[in-house]
Amino acid sequence: MMSIDNPVAEMTLDECWELLRDHEFGRLAYRVVDEVHLVPINYVAAGGSGTDTLLMRTAPGNKLFAAALGSDVAFEIDWHDTERAWSVVVRGSLRRLE
Repeated sequence: MMSIDNPVAEMTLDECWELLRDHEFGRLAYRVVDEVHLVPINYVAAGGSGTDTLLMRTAPGNKLFAAALGSDVAFEIDWHDTERAWSVVVRGSLRRLE
């Protein structure tokens, strides 16, 4: 629990997926060969009961190439106001859906 003495609290996995389902814009970090890319992207969180997935639609380019390579990725959403802030980071790999 957060307090003045301990202002940082770790969220549960369920809390993180709830925030991911409630939002639609984040940043995707991925590698293509020897370059790391960080791009803004719209997404939707789908699934449930341990099968949660982030789905993203994109035009042809580096993101699809990275998906073809099975690139490891990081994805982040965050929010803040004058008194509080939170951040959710997801790690995984890209794959292309037909």
